[in-house]
Amino acid sequence: MHRIDIEGFCRDRGFLFHKNGSGTWGGDRYWTYYKVENNDRTVFSIEYFPVRNLIKISRDNNKFQGTPESLDHMLELLSAMRIDVEDINSK
Repeated sequence: MHRIDIEGFCRDRGFLFHKNGSGTWGGDRYWTYYKVENNDRTVFSIEYFPVRNLIKISRDNNKFQGTPESLDHMLELLSAMRIDVEDINSK
C-alpha cells in the first residue's frame, strides 16, 4: 500500500515517470525529480523505484539509498537531507 502512496506523491508533484524503466529488459520503471539552478547545477535529485521500493536521494555531497517504509518515512528522509517538500513542484 505504501508504494501506491509514494507513487501518488511522485505523480502529484510532477516527477518524471520512466515507464520503460531501467535494468536489462527495462522492466524496472521509476520516477525522477531533479531541481536544477542556473541550468547546470543540480541542487538535489530524487529517484524512486516502486518495483524494488527503493529511493535514492542526493543533495550536494550527501547521498541516501534505501527502502522507505511509508510516504511519511520518505518525507522524513527528504527533511533529513534538507529538501523542503515545497521546493518540489505541485500541480
